[in-house]
Formats: sequence, structure tokens, C-alpha cells
Amino acid sequence: MRLFGWFRRQTLIVMRTEDMVLVHPETDFSYRCSACASEVGIYPSGQALIRQLGTKRLRIVCNRCVDAGKVSRAQLAPGAMAEVGESVRREP
Repeated sequence: MRLFGWFRRQTLIVMRTEDMVLVHPETDFSYRCSACASEVGIYPSGQALIRQLGTKRLRIVCNRCVDAGKVSRAQLAPGAMAEVGESVRREP
């Protein structure tokens, strides 16, 4: 593990609730985008990162506010690929 990356603020890119067609049964809708304050849905893998890093070191940004051109070295949260198969259609 490289220590210099450990102390930098990380970004968790999530979906706005209104844009989510599929959701994991354990999606947490209690968070908001740090840029626009829209309600977002966070899958269990993202929730685990929040528990691990805390919101002081992890910035939560929605899919509409993120500047994809400024995202470098993006990677999925551990366990995110498995959650795709566990997702269900969101009830309106």
C-alpha cells in the first residue's frame, strides 16, 4: 500500500436516486451529493468505504456532478461487481 494515497481525499461516485433504475436491496438513500445536495443511493460496497474512510476523507459526488475528465485512476469499490447481480428494479 502506498501511504501518500492513503491521506489524500478520495471520491465516491454514486447515482442520483432519481436516475437509478436498479437498486440493491440494501441501498442507503440517506446521503446527499457534496456538490449539488441531491439525494443519492449508495450500494453496500460504497457504504463499506464510508465506514472505512469516513466522510472526512471520502467525498460523495453524484453521476451528474462528477467531471469525468478529472477522474484519474478510477476503480470500483471492492465487492461492487457482485452487487450488480443482486440488484432489482426500483419501485417508483
